[in-house]
Amino acid sequence: MTPVRILVTGALGYMGQHLSQALQLRNDVELHGTYRTARHHSLSQRMTLHHIDLCGQLPTTDLINQVQPEQIYHLAGNIQASRGIDRRDPAAERDNFGATLNLYRACLRLTKLPMIVFASTGAVYGQSAGIMTETLPLKPLNAYAASKATADMFSSRCWVEDGLPVIRARLFNYLGPGQDEQTAMSRFAHELARLERSNAAPAILNVGNLDAERDFTDIADLVRALTLLMERGEPGEAYNVASGISHPMRWYLDELIKQVRIPVEVRTDPTLLRTAETQRLQVDISKLQALTGWKPTVPLHQTLAAMMETCRTAVAKEGQSR
Repeated sequence: MTPVRILVTGALGYMGQHLSQALQLRNDVELHGTYRTARHHSLSQRMTLHHIDLCGQLPTTDLINQVQPEQIYHLAGNIQASRGIDRRDPAAERDNFGATLNLYRACLRLTKLPMIVFASTGAVYGQSAGIMTETLPLKPLNAYAASKATADMFSSRCWVEDGLPVIRARLFNYLGPGQDEQTAMSRFAHELARLERSNAAPAILNVGNLDAERDFTDIADLVRALTLLMERGEPGEAYNVASGISHPMRWYLDELIKQVRIPVEVRTDPTLLRTAETQRLQVDISKLQALTGWKPTVPLHQTLAAMMETCRTAVAKEGQSR
């Protein structure tokens, strides 16, 4: 049997590594991955890694011509660029939309068009009231979400006008062990591990808005949803990927604090409050479930416990390096 050629963009990112590790368990694939910034990883030599900036049209076209992928998981992007509503840094548009534009243009030159799962985001809905379904208008609140919304809509247009089979996975928040401190929950876990290690009193954790609701999914469940969408998703369609259950951030933090071995005092820091963020959140995942039968299987208390353990290990290494 001829192996399926799969390309994962952003393969060294957190989601990219988890997806790539899952794909490496298959015997019927030829795996390729792209990265722009070198990071420590545990991917095997079964995946051929390509150092490339997808913001460049020529190198992107050369890569696609070389690999001739049959499936693409397009995860590459810049989640940190322009997240504040008042910022005008062009990195968000360049890295999230520009790179997507270059990738799709390169794919359209191929004789056989690849199936693409594009990692969009639930942030494209903004502060939409009520239940978030895939039919809601896109009302992004910041430059990052706007750049992803532009790429999301462009993905739809490429299917309608050019026949490029793109499936849009609108991903909501996800958690897992080994996640870096770029996300709030991972920052909390690292800070709690540091407080625990120092064992100083009072142990104070500074936080932002804990009343905002979020819907978190374990990274393993999210990866499974992506692979199911590649197998069964309808080109041109968008699918919400979330647990379908929302809690205030306070609930998740309380679950983390239950894992900590010392008393912790939580204080609100006004400098950590965001100027634009969704306060209420209820995600409809019935479309994904009806298509694939997917549902979350990893309990979040288990995920948060695993996060605390990996954060303890990371913090212990910090202490050894000083």
